[in-house]
Amino acid sequence: MPSVNSVATAYSKTAKLATVPAGLAAGAISGVACFLAFPPADLWFLAPVVLIPLALHFSVATKGAVAVAAAAFGLTFNGLLLYWIRLFGAAPYIALTIVQTLWIVLALQLGVLMRDRMPERVQFLALPLVFLLQEFARSRLPWGGFAWGGLGYTQASNIYGLKLAAYTGVWGLSFIVALMNSLVAYSILHHRSRRQITLVGVALLSLVLFPGMLPVPAPDGQKARIAMIQGNVPENTLDPNEDDEIVVENHVRLTDQLAGNGPDLVVWPEGAFDQDPLKRPDFEQELLSAVKRNDAHFLVGAILGSGATKDLRNSSLFLNPQGRVEGVYTKQRLVPFGEWVPLRRFLQPLVPALNRIPVDQTPGTESTVFRIPQGSFASVICYESTYPDLVRSMVQKGARMLVVSTNFSSFDRSAASAQHIAFSQLRAAEQRMWVAHTSISGISAVVDPEGRVLQTTPLFEPAVLTPTVQFASTTTPYARLGDWFPMAAILAVAAFLIPPLLRRDHRIEAAGPR
Repeated sequence: MPSVNSVATAYSKTAKLATVPAGLAAGAISGVACFLAFPPADLWFLAPVVLIPLALHFSVATKGAVAVAAAAFGLTFNGLLLYWIRLFGAAPYIALTIVQTLWIVLALQLGVLMRDRMPERVQFLALPLVFLLQEFARSRLPWGGFAWGGLGYTQASNIYGLKLAAYTGVWGLSFIVALMNSLVAYSILHHRSRRQITLVGVALLSLVLFPGMLPVPAPDGQKARIAMIQGNVPENTLDPNEDDEIVVENHVRLTDQLAGNGPDLVVWPEGAFDQDPLKRPDFEQELLSAVKRNDAHFLVGAILGSGATKDLRNSSLFLNPQGRVEGVYTKQRLVPFGEWVPLRRFLQPLVPALNRIPVDQTPGTESTVFRIPQGSFASVICYESTYPDLVRSMVQKGARMLVVSTNFSSFDRSAASAQHIAFSQLRAAEQRMWVAHTSISGISAVVDPEGRVLQTTPLFEPAVLTPTVQFASTTTPYARLGDWFPMAAILAVAAFLIPPLLRRDHRIEAAGPR
């Protein structure tokens, strides 16, 4: 039994942790530390400890104090992580930072309700459960969601731990990272015996070792050689359309250097044609000539349609070696305020920057799978790689290799491109498939089925990558089961919240009117 002095000391420490100033400090410290776990610093190994100050405060403070700490964390973390949004103006940067922060505040308020209704011995589960739920919710809402900053993506370079993604998707990694932080905080607050500290240590070690022990499939299908063309665009422009001819010529010139090397698939990324090549004869001729000279299948990023008819579609054209279009995939998940404007009538008069997007693009309605003789693959267009469920739908339709086609030229030399590659690493690990992450201005990257980045290109330099990839012949548990892990978390939260509320209502009813 703890002594009176030890109890008094613990109470004093707890009281100090629970104050509003302590919450502000805890949130800000955790926000900075969490940012450092992502590119550009990319100190991913810090992730299991970055939330400890916030978790300590969350464990002992009132709802109001926790809300302040959550706001401090969210504003600090998202304000640092998403600094590159400022290239489009202060308004979108501030708005996105606030929306992302509100999710965290709401989640931790729900977490306090859970904490106060849970037995003390399992209260360490409250924070990781609600943190996972807010990541899952904000990856869908509002307007399709925004998944940037998910804790699981800090582990993109943790090849040992990425095996878990093949079973749970990125969600399992997010939960484990948050759980490790919460367990450390719990042990700091409740270190009442050596036995308890030992149990926490064993739990932490298990969380580190368990993912690496999981069996995962490896591709054993046919091999194919891919040519990933980074044609490049002029730097420091928010409107690559100004230099369409230069961009097309860059891709043609780099592709012609492949002649005689026999790639099975040539990829020109998103933005290669910012005008419809099927409606502009000179572009169509450039494309068809390049295809026939190289005698290969081509996957080409192109804007189809025209603003005049309001049928703009961000698409990937798939051409056979004879130059015939065999298939088209149109981007399904469009970037809000980038490719379409929600609440346009209300917002456009208030935010002049939205005039850069005069016409909303039209989203695609189905996943498409293309086939070359060596196997089937899917085209994932830029922002879509942040959606594990969308990529999973392509795998369910038969894709056994993934091409992520991107255009991050508008984000200059910021960390946005490096942060984006982490999404491709997680999609590779979830599906255990090769990913050819092809960017028009960099960073392009070859990602193997374990999530390792094998090759990269510099920013704003013409470059070609020619990896040999191997098609998968089977699928992972995550591909078959989908987002079962966050669904289980929702049930767990309900199980902790609802029974105490029902018991309370029953006691009030039994007591009768007073």
